[in-house]
Amino acid sequence: MAPTLVFKRNADGTRGDFYMATGSPGGATIIQYVAKTLVAALDWKLDAQQAVSMVDFGSNNATLIVGGEHPNIDTSIPAGGLAGDNDTLVRGLRDLGHTVNVAAQSSGLSAIVREVVGGNQVLTGGADPRREGNVLGDTIKR
Repeated sequence: MAPTLVFKRNADGTRGDFYMATGSPGGATIIQYVAKTLVAALDWKLDAQQAVSMVDFGSNNATLIVGGEHPNIDTSIPAGGLAGDNDTLVRGLRDLGHTVNVAAQSSGLSAIVREVVGGNQVLTGGADPRREGNVLGDTIKR
């Protein structure tokens, strides 16, 4: 669950070099926070800071929750409407039949990614800006 470590795969299928580590506090919501970060970094190729800074969302066998604390989520309440009705993501989920609650989802995620920058292998990091924290990287000496 967390921390989650990601390794590259060697040509023969064996585990290769370390690529990424991520984790978060959050009890039952840790899995959705970590999954969001893995998809953002591995599938969408976002850097560590972009991945942990994305909107938090998920469901704990109940109402779908979208992180209303995120600056990209419009939490305004139109006349006769619900919080988030003016937001494209929230409205789209509701149009699909989901019950959506807009509430703070301050994950506290952090991530470290090993990558090549300027010919050097470096560790770059990201910390969720919604909570206090810091992640530092370094150049890998070989």
